[in-house]
Amino acid sequence: MLPLALACLAVTGGSSWESTHAGEPRPGHALAGGLDHNELGYRHAVKGQVLWFALPGPYNRSGQDMEITGGEIVDLPAGLKALDYGVFDIRDTGGTPLLAAEGAPHMPDFARLKDYSSGFTVQPGGYGHHVPMVRLLVTGKVTEDVELCRYTYRQGKLRYSQLIGCGLELRVGK
Repeated sequence: MLPLALACLAVTGGSSWESTHAGEPRPGHALAGGLDHNELGYRHAVKGQVLWFALPGPYNRSGQDMEITGGEIVDLPAGLKALDYGVFDIRDTGGTPLLAAEGAPHMPDFARLKDYSSGFTVQPGGYGHHVPMVRLLVTGKVTEDVELCRYTYRQGKLRYSQLIGCGLELRVGK
């Protein structure tokens, strides 16, 4: 039986953002937070629509700085395709847009914003100023939820990987 972290790595494939570092990460425990099952819901998606979904903000509960080096949705359901990932400064996005339709009025134009996917630091006891996001394409009917995200991070010279809850229930409207 594979440990959970290794099983999740096998499921995710290469559809994440992660800066390049040598070696496999260790299981991590320094992140807290995340979203519970079905915490964020949207039942009016349309096939062909592009949506930006904010991954839960990584909260650093440890006593040392952490550099977030990657993140991804682990259990992307059928009917959704991850087009790309980006990390944006919340001061540029006007806060944390939890779910934003691409091109919608009053939503950030993420393509024009500086992307911090090469890594960003979260200080002890905080979230930091960055929001990791995934650009999703609705390709068809969605019957399952997004429940898990995985972050990779570095503290000192060690790399870690940790699962946290995502909590997105997205459905195609009638």
